[in-house]
Amino acid sequence: MDIAGYRSEWRTDVQFGNTYGVGSELYRPFAATSRWFVAPHGDATSTAFKVFSKSDPLAEYRLYRTHIGADVGYGFDRFTELRAGYEVGYLDGHLRLGKPQFPTAAGRVGDTKLHFLTAHIDDPIAPRDGYTFETTFQWFDSNPGATGSFPLMQSKGMYFQPITHAASLFVQAEGGTTFGSRRIGVPQFFLGGPARLSAYGTNEFFGNQYYYFRAGYLHDLLTLPPFVGKKVYAFGAYEFGKMYESPAASKFPNDIAAGVLAETAVGPLLLGASVGDSGHRKWFFQLGHVF
Repeated sequence: MDIAGYRSEWRTDVQFGNTYGVGSELYRPFAATSRWFVAPHGDATSTAFKVFSKSDPLAEYRLYRTHIGADVGYGFDRFTELRAGYEVGYLDGHLRLGKPQFPTAAGRVGDTKLHFLTAHIDDPIAPRDGYTFETTFQWFDSNPGATGSFPLMQSKGMYFQPITHAASLFVQAEGGTTFGSRRIGVPQFFLGGPARLSAYGTNEFFGNQYYYFRAGYLHDLLTLPPFVGKKVYAFGAYEFGKMYESPAASKFPNDIAAGVLAETAVGPLLLGASVGDSGHRKWFFQLGHVF
């Protein structure tokens, strides 16, 4: 905090697991009382990207990404901000195992971005009350495998409503599109896996336009010892979505999922099972953000 002046913040995140990487951003207001800010940032990651059909592995890719960029933004209050910027980097995606599910490519990535975020929730891991909305518009002037520039837009909204002291209902809706652009290299959107159509294989559906909807229930079960974590919740949800022009998509992908969500010292842990259409069903677990 205050490393580059009053109200400035320098945040660095380190990832390990399925993705190894590091990312850093410096948030610096123009002046001590200004709502305007500048935010230079950079990151580098290496991700094992797997594609399944139901529970059958089809392919595993290794994705290497690096980015540097800078944003200029305006903070309306402590909950809401709007920022615009440009970032440039390098993407290298190649097949390690299995049969190719989409073309691999390597090269420069460059995009201009406009991003809006408002977050009014009572907890960042397991919200019980409030709402969030986030939308991003990007114009890619360069992307590996793309034949030209193209636009992309993605939006996500969530709403949480307590119904008793221990229970809450929630709804989530999101979608994305490249506005009809198709020859853009690696597909931009993926569905399938825990909290992304849970009964389906990881990244089973991919394409350049989609929507996803989830409605569910959270119930506070117990409190963990302080050195183990915070709380444990019962979790249930109904999900449906659609990936347009996806060769593997069923007519109406949907499922019911239920399980337990624990706020542990190493992050949110989700354990559960899900049953969907066209023979999709599985047990699953996830360490990482559920909302």
